[in-house]
Amino acid sequence: MVDNPAAMMGELYSDLHHFVGNDYFDGVINNKHLEAWDFFEDTIGIDYSIIYSRWHSAPELFISTHMLSRNITPIQELYNEAVRAYVFGLIEASVAMCRALMEHVLKKYYHMLGDDLNKIISDAERRYVHLKGENLKSKKLDADRVLHDYENRGQGIHKAALDFLHTIRNMVTSIPSPR
Repeated sequence: MVDNPAAMMGELYSDLHHFVGNDYFDGVINNKHLEAWDFFEDTIGIDYSIIYSRWHSAPELFISTHMLSRNITPIQELYNEAVRAYVFGLIEASVAMCRALMEHVLKKYYHMLGDDLNKIISDAERRYVHLKGENLKSKKLDADRVLHDYENRGQGIHKAALDFLHTIRNMVTSIPSPR
């Protein structure tokens, strides 16, 4: 959208507040409606500006042409879920989804075998040089802290989640062609 939808939501709320206050809606829309809006903002914590900002910062997923003949639905669904979690401030869920997606992509599309993700990452970085620069081990450690050591997960969790989304996008974009 060319316009800022977050700002538009604020303007809409302000206009509704004005119209309700001046009884332009003849009781059809009243303070109860504004209280419902306030509930979602104040109690649930929906902040349109933050949501919109995160939406713009989340990377789009690009699928290579050679991948179009394969079933990429799981990648798309998991990635979109990770992005939505990030956008709505469910950062821990986004990181967990990214970790799951990293493992899935390495096993299914990079054909890495095993159950030990550390070993899978090491083997993948040896076989696929472009993965070395993605700091996969660091991303896995960040995810482990989020999943298993919540109290010590660190202050940079939002940046870590966004970095992880970029890493997943890069991994998916660079999936090698089948031989």
